[in-house]
Amino acid sequence: MLYFVQTNIIKRLALSIYVLFSCLSANGEAISHSITIPFDLENGLIIIEASINEEKGSFILDTGSDALVINGSSSSESNIALSTVHGEVNVGEIEVSSLEIGSIRHNNVKAFLSNLSSLESFTSTKLKGIIGGKFFVPNTIHINYNTKNIVISSDGIESIEQSFDHQLPFIIQRDVPCVKINKHGKDYWVALDSGSTSHFIDKAFINVLGNSLIKSNQTVQVLNAGNDATESQRFILDELNFGSKTYAQVNFISQDLGVLNKELKKDIVGIISLSALGESQILIDLENNLILF
Repeated sequence: MLYFVQTNIIKRLALSIYVLFSCLSANGEAISHSITIPFDLENGLIIIEASINEEKGSFILDTGSDALVINGSSSSESNIALSTVHGEVNVGEIEVSSLEIGSIRHNNVKAFLSNLSSLESFTSTKLKGIIGGKFFVPNTIHINYNTKNIVISSDGIESIEQSFDHQLPFIIQRDVPCVKINKHGKDYWVALDSGSTSHFIDKAFINVLGNSLIKSNQTVQVLNAGNDATESQRFILDELNFGSKTYAQVNFISQDLGVLNKELKKDIVGIISLSALGESQILIDLENNLILF
């Protein structure tokens, strides 16, 4: 999944891409050493360099997806329908002979074709595509927002876990990482996403939160991959209990997550953006299903 929100004062735009969480032909492979991948942070989205069929380009890293999305278009005969929060969007489907991210290589990878021009405008970057987190399993992903480096390692977390004050277990639900948050003494599931610049909350969950959620005077125009826009409301949550840490006065954008819940076969009440948490570094342990921050 991938959301972005422009910082235009009058009107904010968001793009939601919900890919089908289908099994890819190339599974993630453990690496025998650590590799460091520099990244740029463009409006909250992580941009890395990778190669498709030996051709280098800029890609968005989206841990909330297991897919490889290539920027482009295809003939109507090859289009398939993918479910989004606003209905179905037609995309193409191809197979690439190789995907290389640093020293990580995958061969014969299924990919989707989609026009990413809106994302290119938002990030001011010529994009080759979007890379899902599945291509790094079962390694650890250490995202350092200060140094703008991603360290991918198979060495475990023992040597660096003391650098983090908090940790939270997560589950993988159809290749999407999900964690529990607690509100009013009850646990709820939310999805984690590095491909999002804002937190999102399911419209159906708003009434459950009651006075804990304050309606702001800002609205957001949500634009999906088919360029269909709907207006959404911005809310402020009094407290977000994320593991042992509590974040105060957290901004959320309302969104109908019914399609996401259907695809995941789980009741998800929101999407938590890793970059929007404001942490200097985050460690995603894909072997032990832990997020450290």
